Amino acid sequence: MKRAATYICLGIALVFALSACKQQDVNSSGLKIQKVILARKNNEGQTMPARRSIYIRGEKVYLIMANVGDFVKGADGLNWFDINMQLTDVDGDVVMHKEHMLGDKGHINLPDNRASYPYVMVHTHPSMSRGEYELQVTIYDEIGIGKATVTKTFTLE
Repeated sequence: MKRAATYICLGIALVFALSACKQQDVNSSGLKIQKVILARKNNEGQTMPARRSIYIRGEKVYLIMANVGDFVKGADGLNWFDINMQLTDVDGDVVMHKEHMLGDKGHINLPDNRASYPYVMVHTHPSMSRGEYELQVTIYDEIGIGKATVTKTFTLE
């Protein structure tokens, strides 16, 4: 009986742990993101999903969000969204912080009020410390109130 109860408790803990892992990447209020991936350029220069989140110092790290929306249209019939990003190093220090990365380039007509593949790119430097980094990206609606914050970690070797 005790053994069965132990297995049930372990099963419940595992379910909570797995669901927490899935939800920790995106914190959303009014915007939905279908998928978030880390990516890199391959030898042909194409951006491809990273099989592992380990990068070499000096390599570019891409965070791509798929099918983000629904954005609100303004009186001019256009949507307006923007992106902020922050990179935290192995010591917990903010090493890169950018706001309003799109500016007026985010004031466009989005088909079905959705951004297909908005992304940010972080160009790492050979002088950066080895270890785990946290990339936090917030995409938000300048007209409506929606926003979503994505957090991904990657390792620099």
